Amino acid sequence: ATFPCGAGISPQSGPVFGETEMTIKGLRFKPGKVQIRFGNTEKNQVVVDAEYVDSETIKCRTANYELYGAMPVAVKVSINGEGWTVNQQTYSYFANTAARNCMAFGPGVLANVVFGVEIPFIIQARDTINERRTSGGDKFSVEVVSEDNKVQGIARIEDLQDGRYDVRYSVPQPGSYLVHVSYAELGGTAALAIRGSPFRVEAADPWSRHRVLGAVPAKRKGATLSVLDGELVLYGGDKSGVTVCMPGSGEWRWTSVTPSGTAPDDRLLHSMTNVDGQLVVFGGNSLGNGSELADMYQLKKVSANNWAWSCPKSHTPYVR
Repeated sequence: ATFPCGAGISPQSGPVFGETEMTIKGLRFKPGKVQIRFGNTEKNQVVVDAEYVDSETIKCRTANYELYGAMPVAVKVSINGEGWTVNQQTYSYFANTAARNCMAFGPGVLANVVFGVEIPFIIQARDTINERRTSGGDKFSVEVVSEDNKVQGIARIEDLQDGRYDVRYSVPQPGSYLVHVSYAELGGTAALAIRGSPFRVEAADPWSRHRVLGAVPAKRKGATLSVLDGELVLYGGDKSGVTVCMPGSGEWRWTSVTPSGTAPDDRLLHSMTNVDGQLVVFGGNSLGNGSELADMYQLKKVSANNWAWSCPKSHTPYVR
């Protein structure tokens, strides 16, 4: 007989409970009584019947290996009692995942979270002997509900194929929530909670709202808001020049400033970025005649209340 080659066996691992559907690919298979042997020695061999599909494919369900435990084993084929193939493939048995030993960790299962954004955490699958699982395929479920059971969150799970599962969930409003993480064990009839589940979390508003004093800038589009020395610098979008917002621990304040030096033409849709302690403005569209600009200016804070514009002696970028 010719043992499977090429793709070999699939999957290449499964639980000691057995009953995992396996596909064996090879050459010159023929109809008849097909058997698959799992084991490394005469003392731990288990034989199961298999199904002939075609000359290149055999299917079977893996043997129950709970008597011998989790380990890699040799897989061999026999057709019509012609003897076991000399060549072999290896199938790795792992101990079944146990809900009671699985763990969850990360921001999403801490006491305090926020609403309106996805919060992550990781599930680490562990087996019946409390060892970390190193392959994927486990079916976990995550449900997030408010403590009064009136609000439902949204959760998604990604199998990282290494025994870990990346979970992301979000809730629509602040309040107290329960994060239920469960796993349906092989042979079981109901999903069981993992260690520590449900996790109680308090979802708060992620936004901080400050009282802002001073003359609020007019609505505009095509402006830039940049940070310089801890202050917010608003420029462009209209002809009001430069406006600065000074954050504080409590109240914030808008202030209109008049920098010294030659100011650039009023503009919108320009670029502005912080470079070496000064703001650099480039390009945009003129608010005067709508023309496209390719000039560059620098805005610097000279002292507490003094700002200054300057312009490089030359600049060569194309209009864009």
